[in-house]
Amino acid sequence: MSRAEKARVANDDIRRDVGVGDEIELSVSGMTCASCAARVERTLSRHPGVEEARVNFAANRAYVTYRPQSVSVGELEEAVAKAGYHVAPASAEDVEAEGLHDRDQKLWWRLGLSAGLSG
Repeated sequence: MSRAEKARVANDDIRRDVGVGDEIELSVSGMTCASCAARVERTLSRHPGVEEARVNFAANRAYVTYRPQSVSVGELEEAVAKAGYHVAPASAEDVEAEGLHDRDQKLWWRLGLSAGLSG
């Protein structure tokens, strides 16, 4: 085993020992208020194997850091579904579309501002 491979294996062992997990972004639908987002966040945070869960109500997204050796994405999705919400892994197309939407909003804002200042 080369020195680089040994270092990579040691790094993986350290990550497991200190509990650094994988991250996933989930698309959550059915949330109608901030309390719903808090409920989803609590549901995910209390699940064994989850290190951190953050939910963005406005974006309908949950960001979860978890230990894949302790919990699967399917189990996380099931827990959120049992709480009454629909969940799926966020697709690359969703993330890209959100970025385009944000860019378009900024352009319209600038256009409206410049039209207002010039007229």
